[in-house]
Amino acid sequence: IKGWDTLVPVTTVELGEPATFTCAFPNALISRRSIQWYKQSAGDLLKLIVTRQKSTQPEYAPEFPASRFQVNSDDNFSNLTILRTRQEDEGMYHCAVSEWIIKTVWSGTYLLLKGNLVVYFYKVFLMLHIDQKLQNVDVYKKEPFKRTTRNF
Repeated sequence: IKGWDTLVPVTTVELGEPATFTCAFPNALISRRSIQWYKQSAGDLLKLIVTRQKSTQPEYAPEFPASRFQVNSDDNFSNLTILRTRQEDEGMYHCAVSEWIIKTVWSGTYLLLKGNLVVYFYKVFLMLHIDQKLQNVDVYKKEPFKRTTRNF
């Protein structure tokens, strides 16, 4: 959001461990709901992981097979789980909830992997403050990502 301070949720897991993201739905979105989960790597566009209509089986994109990703949903939330994380899984995960008569609602969480990893910083303006208790990322202004390697 241009000119606004934005707080990005962060989920931190060990490499090889599962990672789960949760998307809660507004009460108004009830009947013909469609849920899409996306991944965004640093400097890349959104990539569709999976789409799920309210009463149907999930449809996974070829790059994100059901053998590695699992989505579960009910009337109030959707969970996306990466069953065993890899280094390339690090990035921003977005949930989009669409209702045929209501605009799409978006939310997102950044996946940070512990170990020898690549951390992506927004060029110059990203203020990364990882609080051991809150695990929040403060993003003041967004510009293209810069790739930096760090050991944790």
